[in-house]
Amino acid sequence: MQKYHLKPGKIIVLALSSPNKINDIKLVEFFSAIKEDHPRSNDNFLVKIHPARNYDEYRWINDIYNIELLPHDMPYPDFINIVDILLAHTSGIAAEVLYYNKKVGILDILDESPGNGIELNKYFNVPFIKQTTDYKELYMSEKQEIGTKLFYKVANDASTAIQEVIIKQIV
Repeated sequence: MQKYHLKPGKIIVLALSSPNKINDIKLVEFFSAIKEDHPRSNDNFLVKIHPARNYDEYRWINDIYNIELLPHDMPYPDFINIVDILLAHTSGIAAEVLYYNKKVGILDILDESPGNGIELNKYFNVPFIKQTTDYKELYMSEKQEIGTKLFYKVANDASTAIQEVIIKQIV
């Protein structure tokens, strides 16, 4: 999208969720290593911080690693439209991106469990990224059509959608 001044290549986004600066630094360092090892200079490497976080507290990412933050007020449809590959340790947005049939990798480089990333790996074969070569495999892989298998609804909408699927399978 022109309004975000992006290069013509793929958009690779690191999603940071938990407010843990030590882990954030490790994740950003790993993301920076992926960027350095990545041979395609037309691709965009960006960081998305959780909307509940203070945007100003994350400016160090650009200052130290020269990786830009996505605008904190970027509309959700814009984000979904631009992202090609999402990398996250544990983030609800990973399932949302999968729903729209985008590539997702779960960064399994911290001492903590990747949380819901374990389930995404177990049920949808979303790859764990433990080293930069794992990222290269994700980049070169075919996009999986997962959206039809994944419910991205909440509360009563989720309950209704799940009941409809069950009824169709029974009948």
